[in-house]
Amino acid sequence: EIEAKAMAEPKQTLVVKKGWIERLVPVLRAKGVRVLAPVNADGIVEFRSVESPGEMAQDYVNTRTPLKEVLFPRSEVILQYDKTPGADIEFRGAECETEPTVVTGARPCDLSGLGVLDAVFNWDYRDKFYSQRRTNTTFVGIACTRADRDCFCDSVGGGGGENDGSDLFVRPIRDGGALLEVMTERGE
Repeated sequence: EIEAKAMAEPKQTLVVKKGWIERLVPVLRAKGVRVLAPVNADGIVEFRSVESPGEMAQDYVNTRTPLKEVLFPRSEVILQYDKTPGADIEFRGAECETEPTVVTGARPCDLSGLGVLDAVFNWDYRDKFYSQRRTNTTFVGIACTRADRDCFCDSVGGGGGENDGSDLFVRPIRDGGALLEVMTERGE
């Protein structure tokens, strides 16, 4: 039997009015921060880079692609080499170029998996690509307001309002505003 764990206590809780996200995205973009958010592309909701809040999906249960792909892409160059006829092969490690990133709209089930990824990518060897992306990424989670037939977080001890893994957690309220729970220094 899996037991539900206690939610983390926020460092601070703020109430914001309707339109807060519309004001936040342009501020982040002006500071050179890449903003990833759920985007509905032909009925498939995935995390993608957005320039304005109008691109963000508003009515979705979850994304098709997991947060893992933000930190650990399906493919990337990690090693480069030069092969010259008659000479040794010269190897060099590729650089991990990351930019400050804010991921908004992540659901609690995805966020709860970040701790597992952290353990896997840092248990005996610190994966520099993963770790650099993780350090440069701030996660803004959002509580679920509904579920669908594929949701299973309750069956693994979680829930649609769990704030673990978030730097900032959003709880929508009926008037269009939200309660913002500041969970980490990055979330401030």
